Amino acid sequence: MALLALIATCVLFYISSTSAGNAGVWIGFAGLGIFIINIIGFVLSVQGFRKQDIYYRFPIAGIMLNGFLFIVFLLLYIVGI
Repeated sequence: MALLALIATCVLFYISSTSAGNAGVWIGFAGLGIFIINIIGFVLSVQGFRKQDIYYRFPIAGIMLNGFLFIVFLLLYIVGI
């Protein structure tokens, strides 16, 4: 989920930069959707730590990437206000 959110975030940033800041409401709604996907991915990664006999590499990567994207989107919305 984190990889999907990262790719979608890069696509949204590209679309927003090529439209000179006038991307429209649908890009904002897509950004909110990706923000929700980040939260869901973070929760699923935390739940992955509760399982036994797993490789902790993927839950750690999910927490780090989803947490980073969460902070990016949070700062983007704060700057937008």
